[in-house]
Amino acid sequence: MSILAISVITALLHVGGCYERRRYDVGARCDSGDDCYKHLCCVRMTEWEGNKCQIRNITAGNRCSEIHWPLGADNYDAYLGGCPCGGGLHCNMDGGRHGTCQLYP
Repeated sequence: MSILAISVITALLHVGGCYERRRYDVGARCDSGDDCYKHLCCVRMTEWEGNKCQIRNITAGNRCSEIHWPLGADNYDAYLGGCPCGGGLHCNMDGGRHGTCQLYP
């Protein structure tokens, strides 16, 4: 009987293995960056709005953030107040919660 139960559990675990995790577009709710399309990031907006998928900044001078949400959780892929920069730009943090996207030589 236990062999049958193990076989059924193994079969159920392998059935869903061919499907990739669903990702969402701009404005959709997210828990981490894995919930958003690859070119987006997950940003903590406000307490009432929660986390939403946003576009990574690819223009020099735009605001950015490299502060993870929840605070201190560096292994959690969500950011507070904005996305990190994309397109080869780097986020130059100003000591506060926001930085500026800049191109480093």
